[in-house]
Amino acid sequence: MALEAAEVCVVGGSEISRLLRERPEVATRMLSAMSERLEAAEQQLSTVTGASVGARLASQLLELADEAGATTFRLPSTKKDLASYLATTPETLSRRLAELQDSGVVRLGPRGLVEVRDLQRLRAAARA
Repeated sequence: MALEAAEVCVVGGSEISRLLRERPEVATRMLSAMSERLEAAEQQLSTVTGASVGARLASQLLELADEAGATTFRLPSTKKDLASYLATTPETLSRRLAELQDSGVVRLGPRGLVEVRDLQRLRAAARA
């Protein structure tokens, strides 16, 4: 659902096929992007099916820190959306975040700011 006025461009299958034949580098980039998305989906599925909420949260925080290239970053979505992504409730997510903060592993700031203070313990929590 668009939140504001938007223009939509539709490219038909035949045009895509022609483009991919004429510009193989586009096909290579598309395959690379699809591969990354599939890997992320597989990682999320394996994480959700076998790990505790705390381990899933720790893994997600490690991934976000890695993507940011820093130990301080902002959550890219609301806590409600993050809870849904991690297959838990917002209340459980809040409790697990509070546990990580109380134990000194992370510091939570305003508007989704997260500072990882102990990477080693966060990694251990992700493996638990």
